[in-house]
Amino acid sequence: MAKKAAGSSTDKINKVTGTVILISVKVIIYIIVALVFYYGITGAYQLGFTVFSKRTMTSAPGIEMRISVDEKDSVMDIGKTLEKMGLIHNAYAFVFQKYFYDIDVGPGIYTLNTAMTVKEALDAMDRDKQEEETEEQ
Repeated sequence: MAKKAAGSSTDKINKVTGTVILISVKVIIYIIVALVFYYGITGAYQLGFTVFSKRTMTSAPGIEMRISVDEKDSVMDIGKTLEKMGLIHNAYAFVFQKYFYDIDVGPGIYTLNTAMTVKEALDAMDRDKQEEETEEQ
């Protein structure tokens, strides 16, 4: 009978330990999920703010810079170059707006200004608008 009591005590300890471990694992999972939501939501807000705001790097008159775009440059390459040069805040915002506004950025040498928004920079690099201006002249 003593063995049964000891076994019963061990079973209770195992049951309590299992419950504590299960609760601990659930708490850890909830914390991880909360952190993922927090960083995901704040990151999405920052990207949305960058994409839809009309922020410029500097106030007018700004600084003019020339950028050369090759045929082989991807949109992300151009965006990263503009970001490194200090012309835009975020390369991803540049890529998103390029596709959102359906702007055709082609090869060439462009003069951009730090007082331009991302949309204004894209408009300055729009191949379709350049062709229209050439036809008008």
